[in-house]
Amino acid sequence: NQILNVKTIQILFYLNKYEELKEISNLVLKDDLKNYSFYNDVLKINSNILLFNNKEDELNQYSHAMFKLFQNKRTESIEILNSINNNNIDINDKIKYDLSYLYLMQGEIENALEALDNINENSAFTESSLLLKAEIYDHILNNKAQAVEIYLFLLDNFPNSIHYEAIRLRLRDLAS
Repeated sequence: NQILNVKTIQILFYLNKYEELKEISNLVLKDDLKNYSFYNDVLKINSNILLFNNKEDELNQYSHAMFKLFQNKRTESIEILNSINNNNIDINDKIKYDLSYLYLMQGEIENALEALDNINENSAFTESSLLLKAEIYDHILNNKAQAVEIYLFLLDNFPNSIHYEAIRLRLRDLAS
């Protein structure tokens, strides 16, 4: 039943049926959350809808891009995301963050780093973008010095991060 609810919510998102989606997701989110393993998936879809508040054309395009990603048509997803024109900084930063992952999946490391570099420094995506950037330098480019610099910046600037302990442990591994 949980999986069916999440799949229904995903399908409604891809079909641009946001009112129905909201009704079902509200019911799902009101359930006992301890037993709901897909809670974060539902929250993610709801947060996307909230982010694109009153920007239905852009939300429809974004939904279409996510559907293409679900179909493993990453190039088409990238094209759609790049075509979304919006003057909302938060929406643009979300799109840049998503693009960085898509570029990374395509093996386009420079494009991924460029997308991450273009995320606003006061964005809700700043911490995640810096972490992804550090991991690219650390694990893909094998540039440990650059990775350490970004990891230390994260520790200094995001002391309450849920990633704090993992970053600290990674720095310890890099130092040894």
